[in-house]
Amino acid sequence: MLSEGLLTIEIKEALEEIVKQCFYNNRIADRIASLLSVQFVMPATEKIIHSKYAHLMPILADVITDYMSARDCSAIYGETPIGNQEYNTPLDCFQKLLEINLELESKTKKAIDVVMEQKDYVTKVELDSFLKSLIPITNSLLTLVDKAENYNKLEDSREWMSFDKDVHIFNLFED
Repeated sequence: MLSEGLLTIEIKEALEEIVKQCFYNNRIADRIASLLSVQFVMPATEKIIHSKYAHLMPILADVITDYMSARDCSAIYGETPIGNQEYNTPLDCFQKLLEINLELESKTKKAIDVVMEQKDYVTKVELDSFLKSLIPITNSLLTLVDKAENYNKLEDSREWMSFDKDVHIFNLFED
């Protein structure tokens, strides 16, 4: 079985998929933050999404690459798309954030499947911890979507202004 350091090539590739997804999530979240600030005029919401979610994604990627380094394995960073996506409403933005975070969970679970097949219990422990750290992030994104749906039943821009004014009380992305 081919390996780099203490990780097999299959495990290395599965971990790199997680890293790639983290940077993809960062790119999408940065674009969404820009749209929230400019197009939707939601500065409070933009600040939370940008500082608490977009900036968190590279930190999560570092958790994986630091682990890879500790196992004497280098990391290859996959490409990310250009940040030019468009969304019709803030709710569309929030739903996209939830979608990409669930994809990060999915890629982590796939990596756990790979390490279990190869009986790499050390990496499994690391990935179990990483997956557990995603739970409160996903919970915040679910709250964001649920609150947005409830605030904006009438699709009125005044509801979005009210949402932006109240976003701090949602306790999103708190430790």
